[in-house]
Amino acid sequence: MERTVVLVAPQGAGKSLLASELKKKFRCTEVVDFSDVDHLIPGALHLAHEDVSVETDAAALVIRCRDRDAVELLLN
Repeated sequence: MERTVVLVAPQGAGKSLLASELKKKFRCTEVVDFSDVDHLIPGALHLAHEDVSVETDAAALVIRCRDRDAVELLLN
């Protein structure tokens, strides 16, 4: 089953570098830059560097990481 996921972490935290592995981990169909879209894409892993709205929290699994170490821990 595919999941809609939003990963929020600061710029430089490795979101894009680890995107392929994170996509597999969360069973998403694609990776998108959340700043490039105005809505959630079902099944996608959305990468964001700014926090998201409450509506997004209700519609997707939102993961907030404060740094690169936290992003890398998601793969363990």
